Amino acid sequence: MAMLRLACALILIAVGLPSPHASACAAAPPAGQEVRVAQEEAVIVWDPTTKTEHFIRYANFRSSTAQFGFIVPTPTQPTLAEADHGMFSELAHAARPEHRTEIEGIEFEFHSVLELFFSRGPKDAAMSTGPVRILATASVAGYDATVLAADDPRALSHWLGEHGFEDSPELEAWLGPYVAKQWTVTAFQVKAEAQGQPARYDLGTRAVRMSFKTDRPFYPYREPAGQQQPATGKLQDLGEAPTSRLLRVYVLGPERVDASVGGAPWSAEVVCSRDVEVNTEALRALGVSKARMTLFHDDSFPRRGIDEVYFDRAVDLGVLDPPAIITRKPRTIWIPLESLLLAAGLGVWGVRAATRRRRR
Repeated sequence: MAMLRLACALILIAVGLPSPHASACAAAPPAGQEVRVAQEEAVIVWDPTTKTEHFIRYANFRSSTAQFGFIVPTPTQPTLAEADHGMFSELAHAARPEHRTEIEGIEFEFHSVLELFFSRGPKDAAMSTGPVRILATASVAGYDATVLAADDPRALSHWLGEHGFEDSPELEAWLGPYVAKQWTVTAFQVKAEAQGQPARYDLGTRAVRMSFKTDRPFYPYREPAGQQQPATGKLQDLGEAPTSRLLRVYVLGPERVDASVGGAPWSAEVVCSRDVEVNTEALRALGVSKARMTLFHDDSFPRRGIDEVYFDRAVDLGVLDPPAIITRKPRTIWIPLESLLLAAGLGVWGVRAATRRRRR
């Protein structure tokens, strides 16, 4: 039973039960504060016919303040909406490895029939205009969001500095390539109601969907240089600095995909790639009922976020199943203790009977 419970726990860890997760991009606290990503999970739905990407993510942050935000770049102006978190559970279930039990060897167990009778009970359950233009604003999934376009990274960084983010040379350098490519950026800020909490935070928010046009599906992996290093400021002083970072990206499309960063293969593990039928209404509303799901698992820490993660048609389009989880146990032969006592009693009786006959 102990081994079975351990195996169940390992399955849940491998599949990845729903837990608070975070976005990549540029986490941006106010001046003097610090925020870091603790975990990340995202769903990318790609429609090559319309060149549309739906980017859905769920967030958790380690922050020294409740007043913080993050910035997400996209090639074109996105539409924003709250998303049903249930899709993460559904896709994690679809990606689960096979679990089977194999019999190996034999073992004997001795139990009392009375013990088994009295121990019966319920079983455990299984388990604008100007250099910076405001294109749109929204209040969504616990965030105040502003979609921005700009002609100058210095002006954009300054605008963000005036609206709750830290205006810094590092942020300006991060914004530069996106302004040069005429991408939009969406600035998300945790809504003010979340403030007034204790001095350190482990904050999660609801899932957000960003839908936009793009020639090539991607995950916004690139980060400011300082966030590519472990936290060394306030979070470190508070003992809240993350010591690991997990990213799981589910890519849904017509076929299996490969991933690259900066023109080189992404180091993330491809956990599985298989056809799935989608039941979550939030995904069906995006036109997804059947798709090829490719799951990437990245636990690099600290992360070298030098570019976006781009997804392209895989070289190998075959199905990839995760390794099966095998529990090996011996075949158990149950022997009632009462039968041994009975056999012993009969043996003693037989010896005594034979001794009496010899005496006669």
